[in-house]
Amino acid sequence: MSITEPIQLIGMLVRLQDDLAYLGECVADNLTGEAKFTIFRTQDFVEKTDFPSYIKLPVNEGLAEINDVLRGNRDMLLCRRRIQDLRRRLANEVAFRVGLKLPYSAEMYPPLTNNGSRQA
Repeated sequence: MSITEPIQLIGMLVRLQDDLAYLGECVADNLTGEAKFTIFRTQDFVEKTDFPSYIKLPVNEGLAEINDVLRGNRDMLLCRRRIQDLRRRLANEVAFRVGLKLPYSAEMYPPLTNNGSRQA
């Protein structure tokens, strides 16, 4: 799916945010089967969409970490935090692109455009 207009990119980022919100709900309710399906669907969406690499790379890394947690290899609290981190960075990215004030701290959740990493 090719992204040719800035408004298309914003729409795709919002859809990605929605997928992550649903994934967070699944994890919070301990619906691991639905969460794994949602990760698969979201990864498929990211791969089929022509996102720039500075968006695709951190999202894929985050989804891989979340998937690792759901397989029982790591802490569920870490999973929720990683989902929240990705959602907030996406929210800041959308606000940055539209020209609005960032809803979350830019130091903690830099927009993906800045290619920054979360600073503890």
